[in-house]
Amino acid sequence: MIRRIAVLFCLYAGAVTADEGIPQIHISEIIPPSLAQSVSYRVVDGMLEGDHVRFRVESDFGNFTIDSIPLLISRARELSILGRAVNQVNLQNQKTSEYTRGKYHVSADSALDILTQPLTTASNIAGQVERNLDNNAPSDYQESTAQYTAVSTEPVDPVFAMHKRNIASQWGLDVYSSNTVVQKFLNDTASARSAGKIATGAPAMEMVDMAPFKIENRDVEFKLRQLIKNNSISELEDLDNQILSGMNLNDEVRLTFLHHGMYSPRYKTAITYYLDLLKGVVNRSAFIRMAISADSESSALGYEVAAMMLAYYHQNISPLLKLFSGNKVLQAITVDNRILYFSTSDLIYWSGNNEMFFKTLNKHAEQAGFNGKEIITSGDFSDEASTQLQNMGFQLRKRIIF
Repeated sequence: MIRRIAVLFCLYAGAVTADEGIPQIHISEIIPPSLAQSVSYRVVDGMLEGDHVRFRVESDFGNFTIDSIPLLISRARELSILGRAVNQVNLQNQKTSEYTRGKYHVSADSALDILTQPLTTASNIAGQVERNLDNNAPSDYQESTAQYTAVSTEPVDPVFAMHKRNIASQWGLDVYSSNTVVQKFLNDTASARSAGKIATGAPAMEMVDMAPFKIENRDVEFKLRQLIKNNSISELEDLDNQILSGMNLNDEVRLTFLHHGMYSPRYKTAITYYLDLLKGVVNRSAFIRMAISADSESSALGYEVAAMMLAYYHQNISPLLKLFSGNKVLQAITVDNRILYFSTSDLIYWSGNNEMFFKTLNKHAEQAGFNGKEIITSGDFSDEASTQLQNMGFQLRKRIIF
């Protein structure tokens, strides 16, 4: 006999009334030490806004405000890779550096210095990357947008675009990242490669485990890297459309997702291929119908993380049978007779809104006759929320992405 489980993804359920008071964020408690700092950056502090933490980060590449833990994980990875990448380009192109300094009389704030000198200050890098290597970059390509909405353009010159995608893939960077420092580094490095000012390919990086999220599926991530490297934005959209067309989405919802201003090509393709791991699960379209409500980069990335969580649960814990959409929640029926609630909140704390929300979920679980209920979050629980939820009979699992 098949037993059933409902899995609800609570995405950004807001907390307006804070009965316990809005918790003060302590960096050492909300994120692991390995994420709090590296040789390239450090997290200065964080403040809870709604159910997500806004972090302030200082780095060798400037200062950043980052609006969620998943986005912090993504940015931290980028900054760490950039620090390594610049150093390796310096080392592997020393002879090129000496030649170009004699040939082109490069000034101290030239873009070429990003390739031939260690980076020191944020103000230097800002000046370094403004000039594209003596103006040798193609003049007709469209610069990726610096402000979010999502990066959804690529260089007009197809050869330059190919160089940029190849270099991003070799370094493990997202060619569609909204991080302007990543975009400037990739543009200038691709320009240098096109102009013959550095080695033909980006230098090989010492391979280390730099997967940003513990629940990533390595096969999917490898496929994503190859797809993004080898295909233009329009080609990626065609591939995504083919897969989404098999999920019984109506045309309006499918096209809204594919052209959504909050989703970069990377986000859309990642969500599509993680949902593709749920083949055989009925009503996967429910996820996409919820995902089109994204209104920021942190929420767009939150849906990618949620898709990972679905796939991870399906493959490693209990297979899913069917998805359902509802008000602020996505439900999935699986083979266990337990009800699970997945949240992408950075911190679940006890407020009037959250009390009503979780009492409603608890009542539903009891009326449905499930054998148990569990809340799984990518973030954490406050002490008060943990106590209240456990008193209701919820089992709690936190920091699933670390």
